[in-house]
Amino acid sequence: MYSPSEPELVTRIMELRPKNLHMGKAKFRELLKDTYSFNVSEARLKKLFDEHPDLDYIPENENLFRDTDFNTTTVRDAFLEYKKLERKFMLDLSPEQVKLIMYNESDEPVRAACDFRFCFEFLLVLKSLRPCATIGHDIGDEIFTNLVKKCLLPVIAKYKLRRYGFCLQQITHTINMPESIYKGFEKGWIFYDKRNFKRLPLMTKYLLKPNLGEVKEHEIADAIGNPTPYGPRCFTAVDVTEREELKERLGKDVGPVTAFQFDCPEEAGFFIPIAHDYEHCKMVATEMGTQLKADFTRHKAMLQWVKKEPNIAVFRTELDWSRKVVYRRVVQNPEEAPKT
Repeated sequence: MYSPSEPELVTRIMELRPKNLHMGKAKFRELLKDTYSFNVSEARLKKLFDEHPDLDYIPENENLFRDTDFNTTTVRDAFLEYKKLERKFMLDLSPEQVKLIMYNESDEPVRAACDFRFCFEFLLVLKSLRPCATIGHDIGDEIFTNLVKKCLLPVIAKYKLRRYGFCLQQITHTINMPESIYKGFEKGWIFYDKRNFKRLPLMTKYLLKPNLGEVKEHEIADAIGNPTPYGPRCFTAVDVTEREELKERLGKDVGPVTAFQFDCPEEAGFFIPIAHDYEHCKMVATEMGTQLKADFTRHKAMLQWVKKEPNIAVFRTELDWSRKVVYRRVVQNPEEAPKT
């Protein structure tokens, strides 16, 4: 008999709980003891289930079909409600919390409300344009766990998103890879589509369960559904509508609001997939009454390519706007900040 670490305990519960959903906590505790020789107190087990609600989820009945009503009314209502809750959460952060997640660059909550937004990625998962959305921070994980519990979980429950095949899980294990942007996924949360049969095996292998071998950046990029492999440049889409709503609420202009972004190669051979992906994302945004704009501040090579390719209609009306964007990137090292 021994007391397991939290990652080990969560992993074993994930293995046993799906087949024993209707077993009471006391009996399930005995099952853990008999199966793995775990010495786990009732209080610890209860606390773990409270912190990881998906471990103890009992389906109401059969799965629901993602019909027209889901893809219009349900998705729209869930997206708009989560966006509103997320906005309020970010604006209510204390200056100390903002300084932490902004790496001391700022203590203004409006900066967090511009730079740390996950609502559009949440929408892309609901609309099947991404297999998952990750919510986390390399040093501010407790803040983002509170975001999940106070904002995302209530929306998942209200709109019965689990019955439509969507799941939420905390990444409690170590992602075995060199230092990179993806290290921030550890202790973060992943909202994913278990009906995305193409990417589910990759998500399971690299994110949902502990991985045995070393993971490469391009494997994570593929698992989370990025349209290109990992690279040194970054493509960003900003949410013009949310920026205007923040401006109206606060009575002053704010910086660009990040809708989504991903690191990508700088070679021109990858620009067409980015353009196609952005076009689909922009169509979904329009359905929701949201206006997106492309920001090429961190991808100068792609901006030059767009200028030379007038047939890329999705970017045609955005060139003048992109030149005017002042990108406010969160960086740990000020020397890495782009020159403006």
